[in-house]
Amino acid sequence: VIEPDVGIAGQVLSEGKARIVDHSSLNHYQPERRHRNVGSAIVVPLLLPNEPEPLGVLNVSRAECEPPFGQLELKQAEALAAQIALAVANVRLMSQAQKSLEEAQRHNETLRAVLDSVGSAVLVLGPKGTVVDRNLRAEEILKLGGPEESLHPMIKRLSELVTENQEV
Repeated sequence: VIEPDVGIAGQVLSEGKARIVDHSSLNHYQPERRHRNVGSAIVVPLLLPNEPEPLGVLNVSRAECEPPFGQLELKQAEALAAQIALAVANVRLMSQAQKSLEEAQRHNETLRAVLDSVGSAVLVLGPKGTVVDRNLRAEEILKLGGPEESLHPMIKRLSELVTENQEV
């Protein structure tokens, strides 16, 4: 967990601004931690365009024996952080969409149970007057014959009325 304003990552998280940090600065920010073999680091906030708070930080380090990070690497890290933030946001959106779909399916199952418990035939008509859903009783009536003949003209007329009302 990154605490705001605590250490380099916490400061970058709070300020929302990327930093290049060298070895001596690492010990200044967190004297209680020993940054063995870390020569320099880039810490970049994970930002989304319309979100006020960063999602987290990207922290990239180099060993002391390697050349320190420069502005080119900072720009590259910022580009990578933007892609990571978008990926995290997409995962969150997909998770929300999945939850919404599951909730809609539960509501649909409840509605189906209610419709099927009705003793009368229930037809659900779409905008063009076509039958888009029906309950079990409607299926029984439509498939068993007999009343089927008298229902077809009624369905056709009902479809015509729905279509006429939409054209008005």
